[in-house]
Amino acid sequence: MKFDSILALAVLAVGGTDAAGTPTEPVTTLAKVRRDTSPSPTLADGHNLFGCVTKNWVAPCVHVPFYWDTCFSFRDNPVSGVNLYHNMRSAGTDDDAICTLYNGDNCDSGVETLVLPFGGTGDMGSQSAHWGSFKCTKSLYSCIG
Repeated sequence: MKFDSILALAVLAVGGTDAAGTPTEPVTTLAKVRRDTSPSPTLADGHNLFGCVTKNWVAPCVHVPFYWDTCFSFRDNPVSGVNLYHNMRSAGTDDDAICTLYNGDNCDSGVETLVLPFGGTGDMGSQSAHWGSFKCTKSLYSCIG
């Protein structure tokens, strides 16, 4: 009995017939996964950091377009009239972006930082309104459909 089950699985995996004698196609692809090994410094194709001046995604909020691996300073750069400079209390990013918020204006690693978790954060707690700049990198793994 055990041998028959193993043989049946092997036949289904390489193609042949099912239990009813119907021809089957071999399983060739279970999932497609792409590994992007070369994140580029080009515009993030519609990707944005979504930031709000109030906790829990309460307006005013804006989408801040960014370039991969490039520092964006909130100082003197209001977006759509909303100034997020040391004024952001909730933030999130697109699924394939890993974004770090910096307390300083130039994405300096020697100052306070916060890596945004997947899905963002609606309440930065004691770190609210600390952020002067951010930088995003493209996640090396993303699914394709």
